[in-house]
Amino acid sequence: MSVPQICGLLSTLCMTGSYYTYWRQIRLGHSTPNLVTSLLFIPITIVNAITYSAMLDKDFLKAITALVVCGFTVLLCGYILLWKKYVFKNTSATWITGGLALTATIVWLLTDATIGNLMIQVVLIACFIPIIHGLLDGHLKERPLAWVLAATAYAISTIPLLLHWEGFAPLAFPLLNGVLGNGTIAILAVTHAHKYQHIE
Repeated sequence: MSVPQICGLLSTLCMTGSYYTYWRQIRLGHSTPNLVTSLLFIPITIVNAITYSAMLDKDFLKAITALVVCGFTVLLCGYILLWKKYVFKNTSATWITGGLALTATIVWLLTDATIGNLMIQVVLIACFIPIIHGLLDGHLKERPLAWVLAATAYAISTIPLLLHWEGFAPLAFPLLNGVLGNGTIAILAVTHAHKYQHIE
């Protein structure tokens, strides 16, 4: 197997483990997703997968993480909505995120996939803000394992991009959204665990 194939397989395994772990955490009440954020993640990850694949000239191995994330996000958010495993916290940050997502989609349609995808990365980072806010004030709760696995999957997915350099743009998704975003949630899930003990 080639390095991109190995990295694609490892990244997929880690991401599958991340989503399975997160699903179990939600089912057991150890994680409480924000409803509005969950709704926003569905179209955002779909647009991200399309633009990211187009930016990489539809190279499946390099884009596999974005495609896997898209598929699992749709399934997980569907579960969250159908089984009502969420909390509703209507904040300005969530609606600003939605507006940014719409803007990024319009930009992508009017320009090209690279510009559209880079804007989507801003949106994805913004999607973490309601989660971070919820962990800090104690109305959301999370366990770190799923987020650590996701950050690991994204980190692995950067290896083929670094070995076959195509510029900084393809690294924005796995590094900003993947490693930084998920890593931040993992750290807060550990450091602020005491704040949600009252909602266990």
